Amino acid sequence: FLLANIAEQTNDIATAIEMFERTFTLAEDDNPQLAVIARVRLGNLLQRAPGMQPTTPVTETVPLTDSAMVPATR
Repeated sequence: FLLANIAEQTNDIATAIEMFERTFTLAEDDNPQLAVIARVRLGNLLQRAPGMQPTTPVTETVPLTDSAMVPATR
């Protein structure tokens, strides 16, 4: 758990995620409170992880007009 905290503070997100997962696994049976804390911290990290960011820029959408909602005729 302490190594995960250090990794998080030094912005080593991948190591912090790995250490929180390991903390959860080791604490799950003997220390359920620590396991829950590790899971919560892991969830917070996963929300901040670079892989969770949009890969393409968000573009503005164009509102539909009445003509766009009419089905095309054959």
